[in-house]
Amino acid sequence: MNAKTKTHNDSDLPELVTRLISGDHSAFKSIYRLFFSRVFHFVNRFSVTREETEEIVQDVFVKLWENRSSLNTDKNICNYLYKISKNQVIDRIRKNIAVSRHFDNFERKHPKVLTSNTTEQLVNFYELTNIISGLVEELPIKRRAIFKLNREKGLTYKEISDVLKISQGTVEKQMSKALHSLTSSLRNRYGIFIDL
Repeated sequence: MNAKTKTHNDSDLPELVTRLISGDHSAFKSIYRLFFSRVFHFVNRFSVTREETEEIVQDVFVKLWENRSSLNTDKNICNYLYKISKNQVIDRIRKNIAVSRHFDNFERKHPKVLTSNTTEQLVNFYELTNIISGLVEELPIKRRAIFKLNREKGLTYKEISDVLKISQGTVEKQMSKALHSLTSSLRNRYGIFIDL
């Protein structure tokens, strides 16, 4: 850090926020330096890669700058940054999840997960989707293909039977086996009881 650069601490926040609201770049940089490490460690708790963590943290501070006019000096900026961080992580989960159709189904069946205020529930959801993605890859090739066509691509059983040149009955049987295998593995290997 440049020797002439003034260092700030949390006691300077009201003044920094006031300056940030008015578009002061130096105030933004000071807030960035104050909170970068805290936001980074918060985001990193969600088991994303370091690269993803860094991208999310940058997005958080971009959002802070873009929404600076909505701030007020009475608001706890630390909590505000954590709220933005949580929303950015949720957005990343939505984009990254491998079994996106399963995500839609899960969200409908468990709507409180993504609106929860607890970091623990969100972390658990992220871990669950990664576990399911891994289990899907363990399915036999044909069964895995049928499952992905249905849950990721949204194809109906009839459409899958046309694509793979197999009977609709075979598709239904393979999907049933895939779902049974996944729920059994979740239950027996991880102690997770959910309806896929």
